[in-house]
Amino acid sequence: LCQYVLTVTDTNLCSLADTFNVAAMDTVIANAGIDQVFCLNGNVTLDGSASFVNNGATITYSWYQVPDVTVLGTVDTLVVTPASGVTSYQLVITNSLGCSDTDTVALTANALPLSNAGQDIEMFYGQTAVIGGNPTASAGTTLGWLPNTALSNNTSPNPVSSATLTTTYTVIVTDTATGCVNRDSMIMTILPQIIIPNGISPNGDGKNDFWIIDAIYKFPNNEVEVYNRWGELLFYSKGYAVPFDGRYKGK
Repeated sequence: LCQYVLTVTDTNLCSLADTFNVAAMDTVIANAGIDQVFCLNGNVTLDGSASFVNNGATITYSWYQVPDVTVLGTVDTLVVTPASGVTSYQLVITNSLGCSDTDTVALTANALPLSNAGQDIEMFYGQTAVIGGNPTASAGTTLGWLPNTALSNNTSPNPVSSATLTTTYTVIVTDTATGCVNRDSMIMTILPQIIIPNGISPNGDGKNDFWIIDAIYKFPNNEVEVYNRWGELLFYSKGYAVPFDGRYKGK
């Protein structure tokens, strides 16, 4: 509601004043939503659907990232990917009569803590290995490993694993100040035991005629060599696709 005063003065400096009010016929209220604080994890939806107009059926929406003047979108809701820190977005709505209003919303994205489970590791059955990064987590955080089996300490940044089966370990890191969570995984591959028998009986009876090395096929780059007691190489194979049958030069 706007109030105006009209004053009329004649040549004798006599005056008379009158007051009148002008009520606005159109109401245009932009609503960009409430400010948000969240963990940096991808997309956020800006919602201007609560904006209001009482006249002029058509509404035009324009979203901007402040202070940039480039239009990001022209719909009531908009998906954005803000960077770490504070980013402001401005909504301008206009009705079909040309009346407009502006509102601004601020998005605060807290950075995720460092989470580094370390490199994948291969070890033989029965061995142990230290897992985790260097460092595994940033300062001011707490962490935990899943699964927590076969680990010396599941809350240590670098626990010792004594896994007997291939296991995917995931470290979950929580920032104690912001509550933001990040995670990372590594694979502990347990290589099978290689059982190498120390004798064969290549007499053609179908029993133990070949030198069978169990699970060697899981190591395709293997090299197998057989020497006699004088150090002479009798057999060589890369990959061991055809096992040794006790023969040397056909005998």
